[in-house]
Amino acid sequence: MISMQLGQNDVALIAAVISLVSLMLGIFNWRQTRHAFMASTEARIEDLYDRLMDYRLKHPEVFRLSRRWTPECLTKIYRQCDEEDRSWAIYIGYVELCISYCNAALVGRKRGRLSKEIYRSQYEPLMKLLITEHFSVIQQLTREGGFVSSGLSEFIKEQRRQGWNWELEYQNMDKVR
Repeated sequence: MISMQLGQNDVALIAAVISLVSLMLGIFNWRQTRHAFMASTEARIEDLYDRLMDYRLKHPEVFRLSRRWTPECLTKIYRQCDEEDRSWAIYIGYVELCISYCNAALVGRKRGRLSKEIYRSQYEPLMKLLITEHFSVIQQLTREGGFVSSGLSEFIKEQRRQGWNWELEYQNMDKVR
């Protein structure tokens, strides 16, 4: 019979190998979890986009209404005395979906659950489009002490600092250039 005796160096080597394997498995699990979170975040944002498209198809008047919004329209949403008032409630429902889409993308970016490339090439331009299309109402909702998340308010300010003129882009939205 061969006697196996492990020396102190052998034990240390085995412990190091086990630690290294554990570390590699930990990194692999972390990466898999991170990818799962990213996929889940992207799926949620894409679901919100699909809901936006469905709403837009059911209520194409949201674009017309976006051009006619005034601060007084917010009162009409709650009054709902006639068809015009109800149309403003339909419109604000669409704007709330737009805001939800933007918030989901912004939270995903902040938490590192979106790739920077996808965020910059896909989500950020679409957020700029949605906000611009409905800037008159979003501006009212993002005013100091308004009803929109601080993340969206900061995004609007950040884009303005980078040269995006929300008011001008909104005015020119329906013009052929």
